[in-house]
Amino acid sequence: LRDAVRSDAAGHPLVKSVRPGQRGEGGDGATIVEL
Repeated sequence: LRDAVRSDAAGHPLVKSVRPGQRGEGGDGATIVEL
């Protein structure tokens, strides 16, 4: 599911960046999307 979310978000025209969360953001279990 994580990989699907990151892949779909990365291909969206309104998404500026996609990255895994840092330690204080939930780590690799979180996906940070910047619009």
